[in-house]
Amino acid sequence: MRNELTKTGKKRAARGPRQGRIRKVTFDDEVTGRTLYALLDDENGCEVPFVRDYIRKRARQSAKNSQNTLDSIGQDLKVFFEYFYTAIHLYESFSPLQTPIADVLGAYPQYLGSRVTTSKFAQAVAAQTGINGYSKASVRRMLSTVNGFLLDSAAYHSSLVNLSAAGLLDQQVAKDTIHNMLLDKKSLTQRESRILYEKSWLRGCISGGAKITNSSYFSLPAELRAVGSRVNKAFPLTRVVDLLDAAQTARDKCLWSLMLGTGIRSHEALQVLLDDIDPRNESVVAINPNNRPRAYNHVPVEWRKKLAWKQREDGELHFIEPFRSVFFSSLEEYLSHERPRESITHDFLFVSLSNNARGRPWYLGDATSHNIPIKEAQSVMEQKGITFERVYTLHSLRHWFAVFMLNYFKNGEQYGLNENVVMNIMSNRSIETTRLYAVRDRMIVNAMIESFNSAMKSNHLSIDSYVSSARSLVGVGRD
Repeated sequence: MRNELTKTGKKRAARGPRQGRIRKVTFDDEVTGRTLYALLDDENGCEVPFVRDYIRKRARQSAKNSQNTLDSIGQDLKVFFEYFYTAIHLYESFSPLQTPIADVLGAYPQYLGSRVTTSKFAQAVAAQTGINGYSKASVRRMLSTVNGFLLDSAAYHSSLVNLSAAGLLDQQVAKDTIHNMLLDKKSLTQRESRILYEKSWLRGCISGGAKITNSSYFSLPAELRAVGSRVNKAFPLTRVVDLLDAAQTARDKCLWSLMLGTGIRSHEALQVLLDDIDPRNESVVAINPNNRPRAYNHVPVEWRKKLAWKQREDGELHFIEPFRSVFFSSLEEYLSHERPRESITHDFLFVSLSNNARGRPWYLGDATSHNIPIKEAQSVMEQKGITFERVYTLHSLRHWFAVFMLNYFKNGEQYGLNENVVMNIMSNRSIETTRLYAVRDRMIVNAMIESFNSAMKSNHLSIDSYVSSARSLVGVGRD
């Protein structure tokens, strides 16, 4: 086992709790070849129970659990246990209730949302660990991780209890050994199966653990639960051309136009290969890395582990203008003058242009490095007098595409595509997710009125002359 923190761990720790008693360590799984995680408690020198086996189980369950997913699970559990041990020490000074464990666990969602929570206890723990709260999306993911972990650990505990009661567990046998047997879904003999059924076990025990509950222990805290529109997360609708003009490199212009024109996710765009592009027909395809493993045989294993994908199906991207034209024109400039031709042994389109990592696939970088160029472009635009209410990230370009297609895309005599069509184009999980991009009727009306007001001012029209002109066009005489 390598007891040093990974680079990923260091970077994430900087954005979350400062290094406390829980230390994340890595090990390589011999079955999947993935880099997995265990947690060490530096206070007692022991490994946190169940974490190693849980992450190993997740890695072996499905190939859909990418290395990024496993990295997130490891980090999420580190945050949880750092909270748990800190909270236990603080608990007695707050309330001498009879169920401290339940109370401590119950405050965890508020702890993650500590920027907006009213819980004094959660705020106190956050002050000790040094976190300043997480975004709603991050909280939702972190709670999902811990819910899965707690349910599986409860199933494991129940399994040990029932095995012991059935006389099938030798208490002298190491728990880790028994645990591994359960996680690997070890087949039971006919006699063992009969004994288990006689002891009224749930059938789920045999296939991977008792079903303790179908519900999740944690839910999103009320302060973060309100579902709002994602329209405000979109890059300003009328400023995307200015953004492209402010791009400092052809690479950035190429990437941004790809996202603006197709709605592709940033990690999907950053994993595009040169062979995915057809300049003659001006088309781009998106392909799940799991569906073409041979395409990555010539790149290091560590790079392959970082490939990620969601539910997008393989196929050609729907590319709208003017972004398609901008993409292919900037692509030519990027390949000719920016993307190094020497010493590159991979086919990823987008590469780092920094001196210390020049030519390295850009998807291997973190979100900070991907967002720096778009933030720099906003600074350039502000110097020209274009102001913003917030600092936008790369993901805001996907939001822009969603808002535009759902509300402003010209569809015959109407504006906006059907929700199901937009959902499929963007490969969203659900129609509810897509609906969050819908512009409220009032917003559309306000835009129409402002357009009218602008036209009246610029043409120096009076309301009387406008009405007279409009009435004549529709064949209505004067009063």
